[in-house]
Amino acid sequence: MMTLPRVTIAPHGLEEDLELAERTIDHSLNVTTAVVTVCQPNKLRTALWLVNASDTDIQIGLGWEPVATIGSQTGLLLRANGGSLELNKSTLYKGLVYARHAGTGNKRLCAVELESRYANI
Repeated sequence: MMTLPRVTIAPHGLEEDLELAERTIDHSLNVTTAVVTVCQPNKLRTALWLVNASDTDIQIGLGWEPVATIGSQTGLLLRANGGSLELNKSTLYKGLVYARHAGTGNKRLCAVELESRYANI
């Protein structure tokens, strides 16, 4: 009778067996005094970075439209000249993201979204 070699299998998680595919999406845009949509809901979102590249504060609304009139501002405030917000694994929000400001003209908001999914096998 032939004896087969003994094989030991070490326990591991499923995620170690699957390739992870990631991509970034640039949602940078000009923000005005009217509400603009920064990004649509995304169930594959794993991170979102927002940076205010303008000379005026910008209000961000997660799932609701922020108010940005002088003296009555709501939302998450991104200060002028580099104010930023990072949504990551511990603070992740996957719904609609809105922005507006209370100044004049167009103001630049840099927005980059990271999407992760398991690759097709």
